[in-house]
Amino acid sequence: MLTKNQVSKLLEISQKIAEGANVFLFKEYLILMIFILLFSIVIIFCCEERIGVFYTFCAFIVGATTSIFCGFIGMRIAVVTNYRVAYKAQ
Repeated sequence: MLTKNQVSKLLEISQKIAEGANVFLFKEYLILMIFILLFSIVIIFCCEERIGVFYTFCAFIVGATTSIFCGFIGMRIAVVTNYRVAYKAQ
C-alpha cells in the first residue's frame, strides 16, 4: 500500500504529465488549423464542379475536425490510464 506522501507525489506527477500533454495538443492543433485552412483553399480551387466543391470542402472540414477530437480524447484517456497503471504497479 502506498503512503499518503507517495500518493500525493504520484498525483503531482500525473498533473504535470496532463499539463504537458495539453500544451503539446494545443500547439499541434494550431499547426493543424493552418494546414486545414491551406488545404481547404486548395480544395476550393481544384474542384471543377461548384456543387462538388461544397461537398468536398465540408467533408474535409468534418473529417479533419473529427480527427482532432479523436486525438484529444485519445490523449486524455492515455494520460489518465498511464498514471493509474503506475499507481497499481507500486
